[in-house]
Amino acid sequence: MKRAVTASLAAALIAAAPSFAQPEDHPTLFERFARKVEKNPALGKLAETPPGGIESFRWMVGTWDATSRRYPTRSVPERIQTGTRQTRIELKGWCLASIDDIGELKAASLITEDAYSRKLARVFLSSWGGGLARPMIATGGFQDGRIAFEGAILLFGDPVDVRLRISKADDDHYFEVWEEKLPGGEIVPIFELKLTRQKAKAAPAK
Repeated sequence: MKRAVTASLAAALIAAAPSFAQPEDHPTLFERFARKVEKNPALGKLAETPPGGIESFRWMVGTWDATSRRYPTRSVPERIQTGTRQTRIELKGWCLASIDDIGELKAASLITEDAYSRKLARVFLSSWGGGLARPMIATGGFQDGRIAFEGAILLFGDPVDVRLRISKADDDHYFEVWEEKLPGGEIVPIFELKLTRQKAKAAPAK
């Protein structure tokens, strides 16, 4: 009886599975990539080794005291909150992950480098609405201790064209400034974070 039921379920699953007739002139993603690797074997190695761009962010690893500031406007007052950021290298060097707990802001962000385009991307997921995981892109790495990510994401349910500027003061201090590009083309700062590395606690005296 059990064998009959199992056979019936298998037959039902096979019948329900979508049929797939692939046109010969429309290769799939992996077929297209395989053809590229045939012409350039080095491309196949890119998925095996973490991109070098993440190394320029390694100094950010650690626990940080964070102070956020919402910039005042004509109708919204300034708001300052404090909290922490935890940052570490994840996925064996493939990305930099940060967890923020700063007042009402609860957020996770990932920075990674696309091995094929050589562009850096930052994904921001938060209590502000998550951004729908749309990445902000930087076309280059740190220059003179500065880098900027740009993109159109969703925050509080609204589409917003933003630029995130990260500025390194030294190995123990850095700043983030969020800027918004308004419909008229004006770019205004709307939010900032000041981050100071937490010092290791001294061992208790014996």
